[in-house]
Amino acid sequence: MYDLPDAQYIVSMRGKQDSTPIKHVLNTQYNDFKEQITSIFCFAEYTPLYGGRTFGSSNLSNDDVEYLYSNNIGIRLPLTNLFPTDDMYTRSQEVLKKYHRAGNSIVLSNDYLLSRIREDFPMYNIEYSVIADCRPSDVDSKLELFDTVVLHGRFNKPAILENIVKKDRVILFEGMRCAANCPDKVCYKYFSQVNSNSKITYPTCSQHYIPRPNLGFVSYDLASLYNLGFRQFKVLPRNGNIV
Repeated sequence: MYDLPDAQYIVSMRGKQDSTPIKHVLNTQYNDFKEQITSIFCFAEYTPLYGGRTFGSSNLSNDDVEYLYSNNIGIRLPLTNLFPTDDMYTRSQEVLKKYHRAGNSIVLSNDYLLSRIREDFPMYNIEYSVIADCRPSDVDSKLELFDTVVLHGRFNKPAILENIVKKDRVILFEGMRCAANCPDKVCYKYFSQVNSNSKITYPTCSQHYIPRPNLGFVSYDLASLYNLGFRQFKVLPRNGNIV
């Protein structure tokens, strides 16, 4: 599946304990293609701008960061809170400063902080998150604002993706879990409120009011996407230990 020359993989470290060396995770969870891993995404030190999952603790130790940099692997910070504020941005300055370097990325779910981050931290790649649910037809307009765009796995079909021009700046999922068939991703709103210590007004999961089958881990045909010209793929571990 991963025998694709010049493919680049972005892998999850969410759920990793900072006491577990990142080298160990790369060698066990992602060993089949570890030489082609260009970036990881996870939580670092706390910021109220985190989204996507509930922040518990940092997934990175200082030794992890040193190892990643020495192996030319970047760090993607998921600042995908759906309700960002100026105050939250101010409170996130230390984290933004610590990881501000070429090769690292900030992932956003909207453009509220886009211009400020570009001005204050110009070395970051800025990515448009899958949480924003960009349609393939909107990729060109979003790439006028963002450096890269992540598309949802439901679009991973040649007939849908073949007309995208800037395929080198589009990231596709290699596989998904519950997000694959979720019709109302209310959890992202819930996580945003939890991580910013805001009043909780959203339920944790739409499964409570839109029942649907559990599909488990849904894999997509990377070879067909690769043959279309896509080279960047986002990978989650199949065993669920890192989510």
